[in-house]
Amino acid sequence: MTTHAAIDPVHDRDRAEAEDAARAVAHQAERLGLPLDDLSITAPCPTCRRTGFSISIGAFSPEEAHRLARALRAVPADVLRFAPEDAE
Repeated sequence: MTTHAAIDPVHDRDRAEAEDAARAVAHQAERLGLPLDDLSITAPCPTCRRTGFSISIGAFSPEEAHRLARALRAVPADVLRFAPEDAE
């Protein structure tokens, strides 16, 4: 996992939350046999519209994209929707 840009100490909590979320996604992707080798976290940008940390999961081969799509199709649609506490 790579982190881009310098991190302001004020954003340490936000960065830690982004890293926790990225690790959770990476762990679940590993369970599907999809290592997220290009996973990265980008810090907020003071000169553009990105006000928070963003997580990029990288590029997939067509085979990996199909594997991810099959795994997501297997999950009931109501489970994929955000629960009220997940929405921000």
